[in-house]
Amino acid sequence: MYKENFKPLTEDQIKLLNHSAMATLFKCSHTYVRRVLKSTEFPKAPKAQNILNAAIKSIEEIELQGKAENDRIMGLEVITEND
Repeated sequence: MYKENFKPLTEDQIKLLNHSAMATLFKCSHTYVRRVLKSTEFPKAPKAQNILNAAIKSIEEIELQGKAENDRIMGLEVITEND
């Protein structure tokens, strides 16, 4: 899914994620999850790919929610298609 333009996650992005919850979800250790998240190349193992793709998707959602919250705090109007 994200293989073509792979950019390693930053330390700040990795800190946003709950490694223990991901380990439970993917039935592996939190250490394995952390190693996958800190990798500098797209993983070859299917489980590692699933972990990384889920992490990237979660980070995108967190950052999008953070931007919307920041805009709300700053008083910026969010324009929707219905406006």
